[in-house]
Amino acid sequence: MTTRKDVAKLAGVSVATVSNVLSNRLTVSNEKAERVRAAAKQLNYFPNHTARSLSLGLSYHIGVIINEFTNPYHMEIVQYVGKYVTMHGFMMTVFDFKEDANTVYRFLGERQFDALVNFSSNLYSEELLRLLKDRGTLLVNFANVSDIEVHHDVVGAMLECMEKLRSFGHKKVGYVSVVDPPRFYADERGATFSSRRKDFGFDENDDYILFNDDLARESGETGYVLTKRLISAHPEITALFVMNDVAAFGAMRALKDLGLNCPADVSVIGCDDIIFSREYLPSLTSISFDKEEYGTEIGKRIVNHIQNGEDYSADKYVVKAKAVFRESAGKCR
Repeated sequence: MTTRKDVAKLAGVSVATVSNVLSNRLTVSNEKAERVRAAAKQLNYFPNHTARSLSLGLSYHIGVIINEFTNPYHMEIVQYVGKYVTMHGFMMTVFDFKEDANTVYRFLGERQFDALVNFSSNLYSEELLRLLKDRGTLLVNFANVSDIEVHHDVVGAMLECMEKLRSFGHKKVGYVSVVDPPRFYADERGATFSSRRKDFGFDENDDYILFNDDLARESGETGYVLTKRLISAHPEITALFVMNDVAAFGAMRALKDLGLNCPADVSVIGCDDIIFSREYLPSLTSISFDKEEYGTEIGKRIVNHIQNGEDYSADKYVVKAKAVFRESAGKCR
């Protein structure tokens, strides 16, 4: 079996240099690095991940928690996290928190992750968070206990969308939420809409806000069910904010089934600007941000903390969102 010693001998370098090059841990000259990689390729040598983890006291394993695999939004970000961390010798596992909570907790408890990235709005028990902290797991985007925080700021984009609807003459504006009331009001999108409606001349009728009553249901179906319910009860509504783009697609399908046209009868604005938003008919007005910047920054901070000891606990990174206006938002009927 080929070993690092064989690679070092063929490349004419030390075993330590082979280790550093193949783990991307320390900088060596390009010439030496190329010799090591060429020797490893010639000998068909790959580092043993388990042995490496044991020797360094690291798992080189990053976990990513998302809400639903059926929403492309998460994977559009996660691909850039993965691209960066795998380039630096880490592997990444993505799992869905919509699974049974006990199963997910057991999954986390039985595995050693160097870092966990949270894209879920679900709540975590103090017991689980304490276990992860005690193990030295780096927590990313966990409310109040994060070692690293990378977020996007949607307030300005929300206000821009509200101003656009005002300019189109809309006053009866509703909101379809994919979460329950506590999470809606804690979220920048929900908080901005509910607190600033009056500033834009929108009706402050709280019955125009519909919350998700089934968190196990996927976003598209939630958008469909809640929009049908909301518009049937309040046909005077002429514009809808929907909490994410997949739910907005469901909302537009519901409008069609109700015999209504988007945007002629009801305008729709989503959030996340997923890749399908520009392809949908009508194309979806949405709130967008640079997902490559967002995901790459998470990856950079994880790697820099683990490999170089960088402390980001007091340095929150914020990516500004922007409004993208397309066909689904138009003048009030």
